[in-house]
Amino acid sequence: MADHTPHVDPVAKLITAGGAVLLLAAVTYLVISLINTINNNSTKGETVANPSVPAKVVEAKPAPAPTPASAPAAEAKPAEPAPAPAAVPAAAAGGDAEAGKAKFTSSCASCHGMNGEGQGMFPKLAGHAADKTSELLKKYRAGEQVGPNSAMMAPIAGPLSDADIANLAAYIAKI
Repeated sequence: MADHTPHVDPVAKLITAGGAVLLLAAVTYLVISLINTINNNSTKGETVANPSVPAKVVEAKPAPAPTPASAPAAEAKPAEPAPAPAAVPAAAAGGDAEAGKAKFTSSCASCHGMNGEGQGMFPKLAGHAADKTSELLKKYRAGEQVGPNSAMMAPIAGPLSDADIANLAAYIAKI
């Protein structure tokens, strides 16, 4: 029998090697693009250090005892005003958290989690201040560019009424 040695054309080898290099370059470009996209989407927007830790509430000091009537007027010190209790943001005061819970469950929970814990590219909402949440939702509703997820949030926030936003903000501040 005759010895059959396959003959490979050098041009075919060159084309195969060139194709492999182009494929490697394309895969490298896609991986770098993906990494840049992840980094850009993960580092933009407002960062909350630890929203689950409640703010410190300063307790009011008891007012000093009144001076006896027999004490000279010059020695009497005026009473120090007690510090005002922590103010409740207007959006939280006007919102109904229970109505906000129903709206959150139907509109927000599928992306942000049932308890607002966030998942993947969707930020954690639990514990955000009601006034900040209300402000952001109104900006999303108006179509303003707030961060990398503005295009995703605008159609969701678009149909929300002011009452819906106040209710959602009150609920998110509670969770």
